[in-house]
Amino acid sequence: MKYKGANIKIGIEVKCKEGVTLVSLVLTIIVLLILAGVGIYLVVNNGLLDKAQNATKENRKKQL
Repeated sequence: MKYKGANIKIGIEVKCKEGVTLVSLVLTIIVLLILAGVGIYLVVNNGLLDKAQNATKENRKKQL
């Protein structure tokens, strides 16, 4: 690009490469870890494990 008679060239050449880059791989892993952490937090703090264990005990009592 030229600006008002000046011989200044501004340009960045970016070459596209095929495949998965290390940065995209790391970002994907970080996002998955965050989602897993949120999921585990919700399961533990909402008492879903306790509810499941209580339901299992009640079903076993009914079957006997």
